[in-house]
Amino acid sequence: MAESSAARRGDPKDFDVQELLKNLQLHEVELNDVFLGKEEVRKWPEVKWLAAATVLTEKTYSLESLKKTMLAAWTPAREVSFHAAEKNLIVLQARCLGDWKRIMEEGPWLFRGCALMVEPFDGVTMIPTVIPTKVQAWIQIHKLPPLFRNKEVLTQLASRVGEVISVDLVVIHTRTGDFHRARVKLNSKQPLARFVPLALEGSERMFLQVKYEKLPKYCSFCGFMGHSYLECGTGEHAEADLHFGDWMIADESLWKPGTPGAHIRRPVRSHDLERGRSE
Repeated sequence: MAESSAARRGDPKDFDVQELLKNLQLHEVELNDVFLGKEEVRKWPEVKWLAAATVLTEKTYSLESLKKTMLAAWTPAREVSFHAAEKNLIVLQARCLGDWKRIMEEGPWLFRGCALMVEPFDGVTMIPTVIPTKVQAWIQIHKLPPLFRNKEVLTQLASRVGEVISVDLVVIHTRTGDFHRARVKLNSKQPLARFVPLALEGSERMFLQVKYEKLPKYCSFCGFMGHSYLECGTGEHAEADLHFGDWMIADESLWKPGTPGAHIRRPVRSHDLERGRSE
């Protein structure tokens, strides 16, 4: 019978089941499944309010620091547990529906300026197989002509920015023009959308500006969330090449009422550094 190097060392901390299975011959008892039918499983009490979470960053952080920051932001009514499943993959569990809905529906939640992305976890495996990649956010679509102010058009426009959760047909009037608001899930693996195109047959294409409410840390050079332009590649980018900026962020006074946490990590620009400011 083959033996893995971990098994030969006798250090159980080094055991990796999948690696062991590649090298071991299993006997009959070890292949005799404990079989669970789907109907049987459905009768069991549901594992409630369980979520997988990951921070949109390549930097290291401590679980305790994350927990302290998030609990301060959530102010939960009951205990919320944090368990590190893997590096930058945490399993969260709330203890009441109110805390669960706040955690899952009221983001984006920020930790050191970066988004905490969350997805429901069914608890079928020890380590979540669905890794969170979406950031919930309120967006604003500006200066949509009156003819197109309906749910169908707004949903299509918002879908160019992210996965649509809801659209608000209420027109918000401001001194710089009207806008509509939508709730979307932003794909962290794609650059942020700055405009959405609208084309009526026989007419010239219109570009409608998108603004974001409470946007996490993002890059002025590539447009991806999770890092600043100073951390993108070598960080040496000409000012003229920074095509994403503060003009994408909605004025805080126009955010969705009740949006928690008014702290935004804005991208650092070269003139900020000259003034002695940093992130």
